[in-house]
Amino acid sequence: MSRSCEICPADLQLLLCAKFGPRLKLLVNSSSSLLPPGENFACEIFKVRALVRRDEDSPTEELHLVAKAFPFKEAAVRQVFDFTQLFRKEVFFYENIAPVLKDLALEFGEGDFEVAPRSFGSRKPEDCNDEGVVILMENLQHAGYYAPDKLEGSDLAHSRLTIKALARFHALGFACKHHRPDFFNDQVVKNANMVPFRQSEDAEDIFDVLFKLMMKDSRLAEHHERIFKLINPGKKIEFFTHVAEEPWRSIVHMDFWTNNILYHKDADGNLDDVKFIDFQNFAYNSPLRDIPYFLCTSTSHEVMTQHFDELLDLYYDTFIDVLKRVKVNVEPFSRDKFDAQLKEDASLEFFHSIIAIKFFTAEVEKESYDSSQLNQVIIFSEPNELAYDKWYHIVQTFMKQGWM
Repeated sequence: MSRSCEICPADLQLLLCAKFGPRLKLLVNSSSSLLPPGENFACEIFKVRALVRRDEDSPTEELHLVAKAFPFKEAAVRQVFDFTQLFRKEVFFYENIAPVLKDLALEFGEGDFEVAPRSFGSRKPEDCNDEGVVILMENLQHAGYYAPDKLEGSDLAHSRLTIKALARFHALGFACKHHRPDFFNDQVVKNANMVPFRQSEDAEDIFDVLFKLMMKDSRLAEHHERIFKLINPGKKIEFFTHVAEEPWRSIVHMDFWTNNILYHKDADGNLDDVKFIDFQNFAYNSPLRDIPYFLCTSTSHEVMTQHFDELLDLYYDTFIDVLKRVKVNVEPFSRDKFDAQLKEDASLEFFHSIIAIKFFTAEVEKESYDSSQLNQVIIFSEPNELAYDKWYHIVQTFMKQGWM
């Protein structure tokens, strides 16, 4: 598998033959980087155009795909995360969990629920060396899907659509747990282990780095005791090891932010669909952890400051309505218990939100940035004014909600 922004034709044909059958013939293919430098900090992601014929008598088809491959060997993220586990998890989600959730939605009259892009095949870590690992999926951008500006965040209409879809996704996860217990317990739970990041012994602790950076802003330093309770070595351990009590364990995305949420509009310009991508971090834990992370990192200032409670209510009402329709007992999920679980989950997601803002607001020279510069350019660099403003608003929101 070549890594110069192209997929080897022989490799691509093998992957597509596994999807469509051995008689498929690849006629033409081309590929290029899907995202500009500095927009993706981990995996290599290519857009692929392929002309194929399923057999000698079939018409030519044009496929527009995305190929997600392992990071380059020199990428700093490979020293931080175990991408072998991450890729296994993502492949399992696309090829196993997504189809089951779709079947459950149809079974219980929830409509055609396709939360993720369609899978077109994969080469797993156990089948090759790291350089050959790849996931093929449909190119949603070619179909007109888009992500909002990560610095501006989602407006109210996009946020409402997202929260309703997220609640539906979570509720169908509980439906899977209830109605497909063998699959859920034997397969989903097995593949949903959290993958902690690795840090060399001589590296400065990232929690300590972020706390010191936050304290340079007088507005944040005023709340240093509250902030330290949520950014300290113990919380770092809890982020990866804490598992919610029942009945709150199910499927959680765990990286639910702007760039992993894609929207579509109809011919009249009205929002009509939303899809989620990048499931390499999905876990078996409280799905409510996706809520504070999304609301605090990926909504506009106006939405975060004026519509936060409205969106929490919308999530809860949608979640309960879908649980009822898919025949899952809602008694354990009262609003009081929901609020208590959300407070617990928010305390775990505070650090996640703070470091996400550091990534989103980093001032990257797109022409010269490469993935080996992750630490000096993104993590350890001085925050800009926008980052400090966003951090301040997260702290204000947490205090208003009684989460810190």
